[in-house]
Amino acid sequence: MRYSRAPLLAVPLLAMTACSMGLRHAEVVGGSTLSYVRKGDAGPTVVFEAGIGDNLSSWAPVFDDVAAFARAFAYSRSGYAGGAPWALGHPSRTADDIARDAHELFRKTGLGRPMILVGHSMGGMYVLRYAELYPEDVAGVVLFDGRLKGFTEECEEAGLSPCSPPIAAQLLSPSHIAAEIRGIGESEAQMADPEQYGPIPMVVVAATEPPPGAPAGAQRIWLRVQEAFASSLANGRYVVAEGAGHYIHRDDPELAVQVIRDMVAGGCGGRC
Repeated sequence: MRYSRAPLLAVPLLAMTACSMGLRHAEVVGGSTLSYVRKGDAGPTVVFEAGIGDNLSSWAPVFDDVAAFARAFAYSRSGYAGGAPWALGHPSRTADDIARDAHELFRKTGLGRPMILVGHSMGGMYVLRYAELYPEDVAGVVLFDGRLKGFTEECEEAGLSPCSPPIAAQLLSPSHIAAEIRGIGESEAQMADPEQYGPIPMVVVAATEPPPGAPAGAQRIWLRVQEAFASSLANGRYVVAEGAGHYIHRDDPELAVQVIRDMVAGGCGGRC
C-alpha cells in the first residue's frame, strides 16, 4: 500500500509553494480546471504527474533543476492546487479519466511533444495509461516508486492488509482525492502489460524504505512488482534508490534529477 495523510496535512504549505512556482489554470472538456506551472526554454518537455493526495508542488525539490536542461511542466489534477473541484456525480476517477484530461491540457497549453512523462506513486499508473493511449506523444517515461498493475493482487494473495487505501481514507478525504482512491481498482484493470509499451524507453526507480504503517512483507512485493515490470519492458531500466522512502524525489532529489537528465542526454532512445 502506498497512501499517507501527510500530503493532506501539508496542503497550505504546498499551495504557497505552487504560487511561488507561477501557477496557471486551464479548463478542459467537462469543465474541470487543471492548474499547471512551466519553466525552461530548451530541451525536451518533461511532464510531472503527482500521486494521490499530492499536487504539483510535490515536485518542487527537483523542478528548477530539471528546468535547467529541459522544458519542465508540472500540473495538478482537478480539485488540487486551485483547480475546480472534481465534478459532482462522478464517484470515481480512473487512469483513463486522468490521461484524457491531461491530453486536453497539453493541447490547450501548446506543450511541445514528444514528452518525457514522470510519475510518482499512482501518478506512475496515470502516465503509463497516457503512454498507452497516446504513444506518439511520449518520448520516455520515468516512474518514481510507482504503483503498478499486479501489486494489489499479489499483496492480497499473500494475506496482507491493507493492500489499498482503507475505506476510512475515502471518507476523510476531499471529494477529488476520494474519487481517485475509489478508482484504483479500475485504474489497475486499465493498465497494459509491459510488453505493449513497445520501444518507449522507461526507467523504474524503486525506494527501499517502506512507508509508516505498511504491512510486513508488502515492501518485498512492491519492489518485486516494479523490478518484474522493468525487466519485461522492451526498453526498460530498473534503478534502486537505496535508503530513500516512497518520495524519492524528496529524499534523494539528486538521484531523481540525474535519472531524468540521463534520459534527456540519451535522446530518449532517439525519440526526443
